[in-house]
Amino acid sequence: MSKNLDPRNLDARFIDALSAFEKALQNLFDTHTTKNFPSLTSDVVSSQWGPKYVKILRTTRGLGHSSQSVYCFIDKATGDILKPASWAAPVKKNPRASIYDADSGMSNCGPYGVAYMNNLRPRKES
Repeated sequence: MSKNLDPRNLDARFIDALSAFEKALQNLFDTHTTKNFPSLTSDVVSSQWGPKYVKILRTTRGLGHSSQSVYCFIDKATGDILKPASWAAPVKKNPRASIYDADSGMSNCGPYGVAYMNNLRPRKES
């Protein structure tokens, strides 16, 4: 395993903030699904570690199949939440929030993805 991929090489503050973000995002998916689609199974949050970014994935399961999509990327150096440009790379400009914000970065995260630039809400910075 590459040194950059190893979560043990990141500080505890990043790991704690990322964990809080993942839990808040899972809660958002669960709440949205329960309220709007009670007969469906909620999407599941997971992550893949890369050299510069943590890719946050959502897995949708149903009727004998599952699919994955990229929800966002987290910049390992800054904690910024970035909108995906593709499966492999984020939009590097204009971070939407930060996992270090007071609300774990959820101010610009919704059940269908990270907010577009024209819909950004004020961040709750810590």
